Amino acid sequence: LTDSGGALPWSTRLLVSLSGALSAGGWLLAPALLAAIVWWQRAQRDPAQRAAWDRRRLRWPVLGEFIRQREAARYLATLALALTSGVNLLRAMALARATVHNMAAAAALAPAEDRVRDGGALAGALRDGLPAMAVRLLEAGEAGGDLAALARRAADAADESAERQLGRVVALIEPVMILGFGGIVAFVALALLQAIYGLNAGLSTA
Repeated sequence: LTDSGGALPWSTRLLVSLSGALSAGGWLLAPALLAAIVWWQRAQRDPAQRAAWDRRRLRWPVLGEFIRQREAARYLATLALALTSGVNLLRAMALARATVHNMAAAAALAPAEDRVRDGGALAGALRDGLPAMAVRLLEAGEAGGDLAALARRAADAADESAERQLGRVVALIEPVMILGFGGIVAFVALALLQAIYGLNAGLSTA
């Protein structure tokens, strides 16, 4: 096309530039990936950075709800087990909070222990840290005098909700991948077709 006096379309120039960059600097991808992994591991060991990351994850669409439900299931299952074993409520809450991996979710549950220590009800104290369904089940457990059993039911409900959210995440992966790879193929096809069209146009003009 250049020899015929034509100019490469922008898409073809971009494709050729990307191909050249990957061919010349592709070997840099492996060390860059290794450096990113090392940086990520160090960032996760920093409490401030990990807490900020955990807060952002809770705001993600779909996946954030999955994380909240999963952490609630962990908390409630441990709480139910501790109460069944005869552990006092405040100690059971502390043990349950220690099983929560997301630091932002654990921080939201921490004030509940002070509220219960001051005489507040468990369900009301956990209202800001647990899903609404779990709070209602805990209220029923407190009212009926069977808190451990209702906490177990709340854990099962949160676990089922987490599984449903995970199913939605998995269901979204396939169309996202199809759109992504389809976009790449479409871009390559566009770059080639525009180049061919430009060559034909140049030959016709000549």
